Amino acid sequence: MIFTSNSNIFCQCSKIGGIFYSIESYNARKFDDSLCLDNPKNKIYEGSFNRLVLKSFDKTKKKYKYGEIFAYQKGNKLFVFQKQEKALDDYGFFQIIDTTGLIIYSRKESRYRGTSLRFYYSIEIGAKIKRLSIKNIKQDFDNDEFIKEIDAYVSSIENKNSDKRITAINIIQSSYKKYFR
Repeated sequence: MIFTSNSNIFCQCSKIGGIFYSIESYNARKFDDSLCLDNPKNKIYEGSFNRLVLKSFDKTKKKYKYGEIFAYQKGNKLFVFQKQEKALDDYGFFQIIDTTGLIIYSRKESRYRGTSLRFYYSIEIGAKIKRLSIKNIKQDFDNDEFIKEIDAYVSSIENKNSDKRITAINIIQSSYKKYFR
């Protein structure tokens, strides 16, 4: 899911970076601020002190504190922000990886044993993002057949083999559509 700007300046740009201040601008597919990433000196990145930074070739930087924006796009990757509501809540930016049923997200997390890729879901864009686990699925869905059908795949989604991960996501999505759409 790549969004593009209506501005003529981006018609010639193949890789765009931009931010959406709100879910409304995201749904309208209209950047509130953007830049062309075809120029290697233009960058969009998560900086220190919980800031998202847009840096242009002329070295101008625009910094946004976490929570000031809803989402950002970096080329063909889209990230959505979630605030921390409770002490143990997951928060920060989550990369959207699939929207064909549930919204499936991933995020690299540093642990004492290295970095791992964790998976999350929400029922729709803008809804609370939760860790993809059977415990959370059971809380959100009162359908034993659905839960039974995806149980093995939810636990295997964090498998390092990307083919198995893609298969697991596809099965979860098709089961979701079968029971809830």
